[in-house]
Amino acid sequence: MKKDRVTNFEEHVEKLLNPKDTPNIEEVVLENSVPYIPVLDDPFSMQESMESVNGINKNKSYNGICPGIVEMLPKLWLSFFMLLINIVFMNMKYPVMWCYSKL
Repeated sequence: MKKDRVTNFEEHVEKLLNPKDTPNIEEVVLENSVPYIPVLDDPFSMQESMESVNGINKNKSYNGICPGIVEMLPKLWLSFFMLLINIVFMNMKYPVMWCYSKL
């Protein structure tokens, strides 16, 4: 009687851990099944960029870049940086040169 319970339990655990009718991973993960969150998924807009530039703390340096320099950049340059950042976030890739840094 006790041996039957152990055998039944073993079979049950085996079925749970190693199911025979598991679907293929490509069938489970569909491209359209990913939730869409506009705040996170949409590219950055020029308005968001301008709000970020205007919200920079004037008394702090960010990675060696003076906030005053960023404020003096023409909008064309800011739109270029925004485009570059959007490309990095949308494609999830960045140039290999960005991997190297000076210590």
